[in-house]
Amino acid sequence: MTFHETIIKKLLEYRENHPHFRFIPRQRNNNNRLENGYWFQGENYAFVGLIDRSGGINKTRSLGLVFTPKENNTFQVHLELVYKGETNSKLLAFYEKLKANIQDLKDVGGEKFIKDLGVTSDDFQAVYEFLNQFYPELQKMVLQEKDSSLIPNEDKFKRMLHNIENYRNQSSKKTNYWVFQGNPKFYDLIGALQNNVLTTWKVAAHKDKIKIGDKVILWLSGDKSGCYALAEVASDVGKVKMNENETKYYKTDYDDEEDRVSIIIEQNFANSPILWEDIKNKELFKDFKAGNQGTNFIATKAEYDYFKLYLNDNLDCFLNHYIQACYRTNWLNNELYKFEWAKWVHDKADFDKISNDETLYQLALDSQKVSYSGSKGVQFIKQGAREQMSKYIGIEDIRYFREFKHGKTLTEIGFEQRNMSFPIVSCWLSVFFPEKIYPISRTSFADVIHKLFDVKVNKSNIVFIEGLQQYCHQIDNRLKTKTEYKTILKNKLQLNELTQLQYNWAVQDFLLFLDRHPELFYKNTTSSIQTNDTMSTTNLNQILFGPPGTGKTFNTINEALKIVDHSYFEENQNDRKKLTERFKELLIKNNDENKGQIAFCTFHQSFSYEDFVEGIKPIPTENKTVYYDIEDGVFKNICKRADSYNSVVKVKNEGKISWTEEEFKKASFYKLSLGNYQDPSDKHIYEYCRDNEYIAIGFGQENDFSGLSESEIIEKCEELKLEVTAAQQMNYFIHYLKKNNYVIISNGNKYVRAIGKVIGDYEYVAESPIRYNHFRKVEWLFVDELIPIEEIYERGLSQKTMYKIDETALKSDFFVNNGQLTELPVKEEKNYVLIIDEINRGNVSSIFGELITLIEKDKRAGCDEELEVILPYSKEPFKVPSNVYIIGTMNTADRSIEALDTALRRRFSFKEFPPKPNLIKTEGASSKNNGIVDGIDLETLLNTINTRIEKLIDKDHKIGHSYFLKLDNKEKLVHSFKNEIIPLLEEYFYGDYGKIGLVLGSSFVEKVNHDFDFANFEHYDADIQSDLKEKAVFRIKNEDQWDFTTI
Repeated sequence: MTFHETIIKKLLEYRENHPHFRFIPRQRNNNNRLENGYWFQGENYAFVGLIDRSGGINKTRSLGLVFTPKENNTFQVHLELVYKGETNSKLLAFYEKLKANIQDLKDVGGEKFIKDLGVTSDDFQAVYEFLNQFYPELQKMVLQEKDSSLIPNEDKFKRMLHNIENYRNQSSKKTNYWVFQGNPKFYDLIGALQNNVLTTWKVAAHKDKIKIGDKVILWLSGDKSGCYALAEVASDVGKVKMNENETKYYKTDYDDEEDRVSIIIEQNFANSPILWEDIKNKELFKDFKAGNQGTNFIATKAEYDYFKLYLNDNLDCFLNHYIQACYRTNWLNNELYKFEWAKWVHDKADFDKISNDETLYQLALDSQKVSYSGSKGVQFIKQGAREQMSKYIGIEDIRYFREFKHGKTLTEIGFEQRNMSFPIVSCWLSVFFPEKIYPISRTSFADVIHKLFDVKVNKSNIVFIEGLQQYCHQIDNRLKTKTEYKTILKNKLQLNELTQLQYNWAVQDFLLFLDRHPELFYKNTTSSIQTNDTMSTTNLNQILFGPPGTGKTFNTINEALKIVDHSYFEENQNDRKKLTERFKELLIKNNDENKGQIAFCTFHQSFSYEDFVEGIKPIPTENKTVYYDIEDGVFKNICKRADSYNSVVKVKNEGKISWTEEEFKKASFYKLSLGNYQDPSDKHIYEYCRDNEYIAIGFGQENDFSGLSESEIIEKCEELKLEVTAAQQMNYFIHYLKKNNYVIISNGNKYVRAIGKVIGDYEYVAESPIRYNHFRKVEWLFVDELIPIEEIYERGLSQKTMYKIDETALKSDFFVNNGQLTELPVKEEKNYVLIIDEINRGNVSSIFGELITLIEKDKRAGCDEELEVILPYSKEPFKVPSNVYIIGTMNTADRSIEALDTALRRRFSFKEFPPKPNLIKTEGASSKNNGIVDGIDLETLLNTINTRIEKLIDKDHKIGHSYFLKLDNKEKLVHSFKNEIIPLLEEYFYGDYGKIGLVLGSSFVEKVNHDFDFANFEHYDADIQSDLKEKAVFRIKNEDQWDFTTI
């Protein structure tokens, strides 16, 4: 929030008592100023307009109050009159009258005049007193001018204010990030976190900015400084009381009346903190505020995200496996009974309403007799009974549970006379009091937690249950961000909303899933993971690397098909011809058609950001002229294809359009463009209409067509000498388009960005916040999507701004679903692959630009930490869809992995393709004779050559087996050496044939004996000449002399 927020609050407070006071805020979101909280003109200052006229050549209004921020939330204020370059004589005369009526107005040059109002205090009294005197006089002068538009009327002011309020509301929801720092001399932060008692924090600074929902880095100063937890602010700043357990960790006296906030620990790193020593050299933390004296510091989202993701990559990976199991297998169906049991007990056995312990005891027993999904009882409860007991719950347990309800901790209760194991104690408590405890139904969950979070957990006594709670809370928080999982669970349980009770058992179910699939922990590397349910995940970004000829490019076909059409690959993985044909079918051949799921490009030294993402390119016309336009690169293009598919699925899944056949037949449609989608300056037209539920049109300019018939509109357009199509377009907009008709909002000619239902008549807005003045109210069915037009309409769209859609060409299956919400998925999962050949040959940092961060898994669209950038040429917002995969190939002979850009290495997994000489005997033409050609063992030959190359250079320059797979006779062997292998060795050794001789031997390389002398040149060192003359020169022998058996 900027200081503009303080100013607008104070002015609106003044207006509450002075309703005739109106001011002029910023009206357009140029350069995202409104999004960033600048409600008035200016950034280092705020110009509050009082007269609705421009200040000549200045960007501000001609008369206004100027606020410049000072210390302690005060402002230097002056009244400013400016009109340099104004030519309107009537306005100039008015300004002269103003100058005469304002005392102490100083001429500062350039037709600019100011009156100093001094410095305001927090209460703004100086400004209010000035307005009390000046504003009524200003209103009188405006009345005398007989031009009421000099001050905006009430309707216009409310429209301007409404526009600001939309952005203010968005801004108020914006999350702030903080560092809350503890000093180990005064407070035992580690102990408080380890015992899960930390619930508040002192606030000594930024009291007016810290709010509910803000995110916090809990930092410990001192010798072991670092991040020990992440938290969320859960109360306003005020006199928040600490609990007794929390106060025990103070080492000195504390002030019980100081301002504090409640906090909720979201991630607890107390047992494995992220220490300053390990991160202090990272560029991200060069301006990190912690470590200075103080308690509360401003942090950035990037700093917070670093800590949040530090331990969560692993957790997210396992959660995704679990969710896929729930989605694609019967896992969740087999476990529904425990969710149902928990709800049955929770709904009936209410400790608040039932005071009789016998009644609660009987209900607990009854819960075991109910038949749940799959005709199951809750056997794990019975199995958890202590072996020496014949019953699995007793009246003593109910009494223990009631003590827990009244505030005793698990360790304080003791449970000496319990009838069950401690894990089952947690299950009952979680059902009765879901807000207080998670169910730990197995002691083996300690092993799962250990593997997930790399922490040691005590497996004995009730401490075991308490120790796992903080980690269950972290899992719970992550599960709550998984929209797909929440949808699945609600559908399975037939619930409209999930409560904490269901999330408790979702955490238990996740831990049980990992407990039953221990193989996941051993296969959870950077490559794919398989489970018993045949689920698999593939890294979003991978690089296949190895020396030349090891099958990297060959294998991109396999890798791409595994991602794009996995079932086809599984069925035909041994049929190379079919795989190649399918690959070609899926390859994108024409960027203007929305066909294909695989794109291919090759990086090279001149390949650029403009080729990869977007750039301005010359476009030739039929008249042999050239114009320049923004053209999408290969990466942006495939991202748009993936995004458009995701938009279709999203609209279907969310039931945004789910009509009956009858409703579809009655619907009437028009196509409409809201600005030029290729012009970044028109972006705000669509955004304003989207946010305010309007459609608008620019034809007719600033002329009011209210109440005019079709013929009158034609006549008026002719009188105004408007373009020929203006009358037709205005009649479409005002007369032909009826209420309850639908408008399809285009995004170019290939995509639809929104569809709306018209609910209002024509409105003319003279002082419009956008450059269009003609509006109609709509009810949006969906917005901000990228639906390919072929999903909706059998014809393409034209560039004409507005016209009637042929309903017979609309595709009913997009609109008709008989009012039903569809269970996921409406369509099969559809992935897209970009293959980048020779990825190491390009300048990766330059080619990817700012998008290098966006390709990370968690930064993709729809993920927890999604990032969006504004592209430099089109000014479009851009995110990388989560269903776009990148496969790069890399020839290590050109460049080793170690030499790669660090940013690239961190964001890709690497799959090595070394030479495999054994394949010579089993694959390709060479396998016909078991890898033997004229008595020459090709496998042994390749092994020998590569052993020598590794000694002379390194393993990255070995020769691949693919050079030998095509050889089935000596003629081909000689040809391969002459045209492929020897030229490759020449490149490796920079033409040093002597080293090639060390690899291939004397039957391939010979020494040349030249009897010669250098030219007479006395100025060159004689000793060096002598040495050079003695230098050996080698050359490759003729192929008829080659003897492969000597290698």
